[in-house]
Amino acid sequence: MNKIKIFVILGFFAFSLTVFANQEKPPKKQQHESILGNRKAKTASEKKVQKIEDVIYNYISNGSDIKSEHVKAAIISDAKELYPVTGDENPLVVNVPQIRKVANSKAEKEFPLTNQELTEKYAKEADEMFKPEPINSVITITYKQGPYTKTITGRYFGLTYYSDGVKIENSVVPIFDLSDIDKSKFDEKLRAMRKNEYVSSKVADYAEQKNIFAEKIVKEKIDDIVKQNEKNGFIFIWNKWLTPENVTNVLISHVIDISSRNVPEPVFDAEKKKTEHANAEDNNKEQKAKSDK
Repeated sequence: MNKIKIFVILGFFAFSLTVFANQEKPPKKQQHESILGNRKAKTASEKKVQKIEDVIYNYISNGSDIKSEHVKAAIISDAKELYPVTGDENPLVVNVPQIRKVANSKAEKEFPLTNQELTEKYAKEADEMFKPEPINSVITITYKQGPYTKTITGRYFGLTYYSDGVKIENSVVPIFDLSDIDKSKFDEKLRAMRKNEYVSSKVADYAEQKNIFAEKIVKEKIDDIVKQNEKNGFIFIWNKWLTPENVTNVLISHVIDISSRNVPEPVFDAEKKKTEHANAEDNNKEQKAKSDK
């Protein structure tokens, strides 16, 4: 009796598992080939393109023939409803040369100094920064002695006869051993080179900041035009501004094209053909035999 109960329970359990496994699973979202490829849409325009593609594939999923003119018209109508063109019928033009001209004019006002004025300004700063040490002043210098770095403080009595050493108190420190910062205090040629480097660097920095200022204006102006065009319903794709209707026509043609390329070629079944041919011959023989009788 217990064995019968066990078999009944096991049978019911197996039946339940079968029913659960055969339950209809929710349909997966249909994947389709985007004209943008596998990359993720980044701009507002690219997102609009993908949304219109979804509209087209929804029609296909519902069994509609997108080659039909009335279906095309319905898809275009849906796209125009999603993204209506408002305001001006034509998109605003991004005239980069004109935008850059305005940006450069504003940059000139923000950064008015000429190269000559900059050179004079920074040359004065360099003279203050890279001054020679006055004789009889108390100085501190750092130098290398073998593997060690040393510092000495004392009264400076000038350079040696060949200008290759610093006389400080009762010591002489070779200029070659001085730290990079201290060398320019005693080496006239090096000091002049450091001044020129400083002036050139500051003039270049000024020019770079001026250029960054102008480029920021250019970018902001272009971004404003792009946002306004997208707000008005236009879509920037394939390096030009198009209406949703234009884009939809291109996308429909693209989907039709890839659909035709994905149609499987008919497979020739030689064995099936041979059997059909043999059956046809047998039927002919039977018909002939009947007619002879």
